[in-house]
Amino acid sequence: MRLTKDQCTAGIVLCIRNAHRLVRNAELLLSEREASPSSAYSLWSLAMEEYGKALLLKELCEQNEGKRQTFEVDWKKLFGSGGHKNKFQKAKGELPGLPEKIKAEVQVRSNTSERPTTIRTTDGQFITVLGGMTGSFQDGSNRVFGKINSYDLRFRDFYVGWDSKNNQWQSPDPILSSEPISIEVFDSGDVLKCIRILKEKLEYKKEIAVIKNFLNKTKK
Repeated sequence: MRLTKDQCTAGIVLCIRNAHRLVRNAELLLSEREASPSSAYSLWSLAMEEYGKALLLKELCEQNEGKRQTFEVDWKKLFGSGGHKNKFQKAKGELPGLPEKIKAEVQVRSNTSERPTTIRTTDGQFITVLGGMTGSFQDGSNRVFGKINSYDLRFRDFYVGWDSKNNQWQSPDPILSSEPISIEVFDSGDVLKCIRILKEKLEYKKEIAVIKNFLNKTKK
């Protein structure tokens, strides 16, 4: 597929704009009291891909600067089966400070028990919660769900899957106990760190101003 330089520039602007939208929505979702950090993480990972796509298009424009009016685009690199990894890794390379892995935490959403209760996590660890206490807890073992660039980790919040190792269904937010009502989710601190690093990078580059200038030019 061939693109003109104007088309390539338009793609960059639209990708940056969409990355802003997604990362902002991820931050808003995470701020909700009973929101799933896993869902916020999935939105953030999509924002990462859009930012990575913008970087790949920008790189393509720079490589062809002054050479020709149209140039070939490796469409598979952007949208093919390996495109998710390419775009995510490109963005990750521009964002030092991102955590390499996402830890696990337990959210206790309701607790009518008057006594301390021990909750067993999916990997056999234990967390003791005092009577009536709610909130987010860790067992101190720094358990992790996986690396941030894992495709399965990034999109596990959208699907119910089958865990062949334990011969059972796997839910995005596995329910650990009925009372206190508790679920196992991504560590909200790790997710918030990911969101803020990408958001600060986009704002630092003043990409909003770039978008406005581009849109103003297209109206003339």
